[in-house]
Amino acid sequence: MSIQLIRIKKRKMTIKVKKMRSHLIELARKEETIFYLKFIEECGLNYNMSNTSDYNKFSDELRQILKFEIDNKRPCLTLLILSSEKVKGYDIYLPSGGFFKYAEKYRKYCTFRGRETFFLDEKVKLFDFWKDEQKYIENKDFKE
Repeated sequence: MSIQLIRIKKRKMTIKVKKMRSHLIELARKEETIFYLKFIEECGLNYNMSNTSDYNKFSDELRQILKFEIDNKRPCLTLLILSSEKVKGYDIYLPSGGFFKYAEKYRKYCTFRGRETFFLDEKVKLFDFWKDEQKYIENKDFKE
C-alpha cells in the first residue's frame, strides 16, 4: 500500500488582490461597508458579474483575502462587501452566501451564531482592529 502526499500549492496574492485588500482596509478604517458592484467599480476590476468566468474570478479573489485574514487571526475584511438585496428574513444588508460558506469553512463558525449576529459582531471587531493605529501599521502591508 503506497501513501501519496498531495502538496497544496499556496497561491501568491496578486497585485490586484493586494489592491482590493488595501481598499477594504481603508473602508474598515472609515467604518464603511460597500455593495459588490460599487466595490468592483471603485477597484477598477472591469468584471461583468453576469459572466460566469468574471464572477468566479471575483469570488476567488475575495476568498483569498478572507482566508489570508483568518489565517493571520484578523477579522474578516471581505465582510464589508454586501449584497445589494436584503436576504429574506433579515432586516439588514449582509454579505453573500458565499462569504458565509467560506467563513464557516475557514473556522469562523458563523452558522452556529446566526448570520446577522456574526456579521454585526465581526464588523465591530473589524472596525476596532483597523482603527487601531498600531495594528494598522503592523498589518496593512501584505506579508506572505
